[in-house]
Amino acid sequence: MVNKKLIEVALPLETINKESSREKNIKKGHPSTLHYWWSRKPLATCRAVLFASIVDDPSCYISDINQIKIERKRLFSIIEDLVKWENVNNEKILMKARLEIALSVARANHLNPPSSTNNDEVNQFITEFVPPFFDPFCGGGSIPLEARRLGLYSNGGDLNPVAVLISKGLVEIPPIFSNIEPINPERKKQKEILKGRWQGTLGLANDLRYYIKRVGEKAEKSAAQLYNDLNKKDGTSDSIIAWLWARTVRCPNPACRKIMPLLPSFWLSKNPKRNVWLDAEINEDISFHIKKGIPSETELKRINYGTSFINDKGKKVKATFICPFCGNGIAKGDYINTEANEGRMDFIPLAIVIKGEKGRDYIPFNREHGNRIILETEKYIQINNLESELPNEPCRGTFASNAQGRAYGFKTFSNYFFRRQLVVLTIFNKTMKDIRKEIYDDAINAGMVQESRGFNEGGRGALAYTDVISTYLALAFNRLLNRSSSICVWNTAREEIENTFGRQGMQISWNFAEVNPFSNSSGGWYGSLEWIPNVIENLPPDGKGNIYQLDAADSSLNIKYPIISTDPPYYDNVSYSDLSDYFYIWLRKNIGDIYPDLFSTVLTPKTQEIVVNQHRFNGNLDDAEEHFQTGLAKAFQQIIRNANHSYPVTIYYAFKQTEEELDEVEGIPAISSTGWETMLSSLLSAGFQITGTWPMRTESTKGLKTGNNVLASSILLVCRPRQKNSPMATRREIISSLRRDLPHALKQLQEENISPVDLAQAAIGPGIGIFSGYSKVLESDGSEMTVRTALQLINQELEAYLKKEEGEMDRDTQFLINWFEQFGIGDGPFGSAELLSKAKNTSVSGLVKSGTIVSANGVVSIISRDKYPTDWNPTLDTRLTLWECTQHLIKRLQDNGEKSVAELIGRLGVGKSEDAKNLAYRLYIICERKGWTSESRSYNDLVAAWPDIIKNVSNSMGCGPQKTFDIE
Repeated sequence: MVNKKLIEVALPLETINKESSREKNIKKGHPSTLHYWWSRKPLATCRAVLFASIVDDPSCYISDINQIKIERKRLFSIIEDLVKWENVNNEKILMKARLEIALSVARANHLNPPSSTNNDEVNQFITEFVPPFFDPFCGGGSIPLEARRLGLYSNGGDLNPVAVLISKGLVEIPPIFSNIEPINPERKKQKEILKGRWQGTLGLANDLRYYIKRVGEKAEKSAAQLYNDLNKKDGTSDSIIAWLWARTVRCPNPACRKIMPLLPSFWLSKNPKRNVWLDAEINEDISFHIKKGIPSETELKRINYGTSFINDKGKKVKATFICPFCGNGIAKGDYINTEANEGRMDFIPLAIVIKGEKGRDYIPFNREHGNRIILETEKYIQINNLESELPNEPCRGTFASNAQGRAYGFKTFSNYFFRRQLVVLTIFNKTMKDIRKEIYDDAINAGMVQESRGFNEGGRGALAYTDVISTYLALAFNRLLNRSSSICVWNTAREEIENTFGRQGMQISWNFAEVNPFSNSSGGWYGSLEWIPNVIENLPPDGKGNIYQLDAADSSLNIKYPIISTDPPYYDNVSYSDLSDYFYIWLRKNIGDIYPDLFSTVLTPKTQEIVVNQHRFNGNLDDAEEHFQTGLAKAFQQIIRNANHSYPVTIYYAFKQTEEELDEVEGIPAISSTGWETMLSSLLSAGFQITGTWPMRTESTKGLKTGNNVLASSILLVCRPRQKNSPMATRREIISSLRRDLPHALKQLQEENISPVDLAQAAIGPGIGIFSGYSKVLESDGSEMTVRTALQLINQELEAYLKKEEGEMDRDTQFLINWFEQFGIGDGPFGSAELLSKAKNTSVSGLVKSGTIVSANGVVSIISRDKYPTDWNPTLDTRLTLWECTQHLIKRLQDNGEKSVAELIGRLGVGKSEDAKNLAYRLYIICERKGWTSESRSYNDLVAAWPDIIKNVSNSMGCGPQKTFDIE
């Protein structure tokens, strides 16, 4: 009999999620800033999950229910301290967590526990008796990093070489080169020396600062003739931050054929403190002047639209532009694509961004200057014979997933870059290889052991240290690389360069920003002087970790019975290998000789990658799905075979993709998700049972696409091997179980303020937990129920739960929900309104008096909330409806922010406000199914902001207890 772990019973979920969300905005020293990676889990979440997966629930060793609650509260307080970013290297708090881990392991194995006052004894106990940790899909390394921070012997694996390298930099390398003095010639001038000894990773970080600077200085000297305009201009000392360019094609109008810029807008800065835009002058050619101030209404329209083609509804048409010369030539996506693929797409200069006295400033950038840059670049390539050194590996082009761009001339990786960008990146790569001898000589001069084995061969001397510094320099180079493509756009609001991967794909940018690689601002090389070393200084210096390149579906690592927590691929959401090729091809040129096995292929491995990519199967979705399910099933079989069964396996999953079908009997919409279905089928077929589920706020909802409703949560599945004597059930029995147990779980999710966009996904967890407890569920015809059917039943019960909540609301609100579902806020016939009002035991005239609808000329419509009065006082409303409360809360949030909403809640009362928030869930579901994205976002935003709103309410009242949640 194994002990039940805390994660299977209870968690301080609100605090964990709050700190996980907060962590997304922390940059300085955060491991995520070492290197870009997609779908990286917050460290706070990983730390809490690992701790709670190893530590026993108090019910295992305490019998009194009141004492169990007291003990859980104590464990919660440890987690609440543990998840705060400020405590990430707080040894006192970390040792509290390690002690609890040691005590649980000692209890389970009948061992003498270590002394609670002896840190060395606790750490030694963990090293000797706690099972090793393993993450077979380690990605960006968050989970194995936090396992090492908790004192575990941490192991991670990934098929992707870029992921392996990032994780090595976070998990494997730092403890090997901890507590060493720096080797660089300036080391004696530094102030971090403590009692003659460099502590932790301070020495390594100090060396990185020095050698990053050295690479920048040498590269800048080599590239000097390419950047003549970096010198002082017009007697000022302002440095250039970026050059702004636009793509061009020839006008398709045969009578014109002039070079037309593809510019979605003319804005340069929409900073509240300064508006700056381009004013186009049309003569024989087009030239741009820079204007500042407050534009007129006529100017504003021209600025917003640029050269975009505007349809009859006044909307921009995607990838379609109009010629500013003739006004008739319209360049559409297919035409532009053809021009690009034939090599006829070109560039035109727009403006130069410089560092001014009060922030960013913009100066002219004319055609002559742009042509000079292009000519100097081509001259440099020819003189230095660089053409063969450019990244001419083929990308997947037209037949690719969107990760590598479907069109517009993307044939090789060189096509992602402006030519000067290619040259300077090549210069940096050559400089980093050349500087290795300097690093090695400095290591020998500093007294480091001379050893012939490099880091990859297990060396620990001067050559190995040179390899390690070179590895981090390569990762620093990739920071520059991420802001050095012609995909990078100039963010006019924040006035900075966006990453190449603002989206999970290589999507063409019509106008782009060419970063100044030698600038200290917005993406330049010298920014890494602090970014990378700050990360290294924040990494745990002790412990042991190993990162391997491996296929999770065919892992043969000799790690005996590890604790496993992992974040497997999400169906077709992220094409990791296609995306990381962008970094891989440069890393291979840079440090491929240091890691020959890791960089043995021209591009990243594709065949074994467990994702749904149709283009790898000639467009056949069925074959791609079969590959995903087979691979994931094998991976889960490996996990259940190798895992230490004294501890649950924890699996993160975040996927939003739905298919709607109509139930044949009840006519209730039954939503199923192919991604979830495939993952869960693989998990259950491997023999797992789900013993707990938690919605973890792990996903970033911010990005370039602000118009989408994006998942904010992963669902954490807590899994154990299914008991061999698990009972069977019938369809009727599983429906009864869902109807009995699921509402309680859904109520908890709402109390936790799970975002409406996440609710359907979060409901899968407890629902499939019920389903997975049976060895099989039989349909009425004796066949075995599929996961797909189970998911549809779960969603039907979610629908029924929300409808039941609706039935408990006031009659006017019930009418408004039903009317909204049929007509939105558009017009509907009076006759239908009259029938519906009678069915809901209300009246059209009464609803008109309530101020929620208007009725005239045989037409009825809901009053939109933007027409609601701003001075509404619910205590004076003689016909108060829950509908009004929800709409007023949203209006307050949109117009005046969270404090204003909190003030209104003070008048409504928390109980009525919670009911209004719950109505937002119901209205969100309606909007999502109708495709009303903007309206659905309003309801989602209200719930997402609720914790901060309630905090404002609590602060004003001087109260606000911490909520915790349990499964029991």
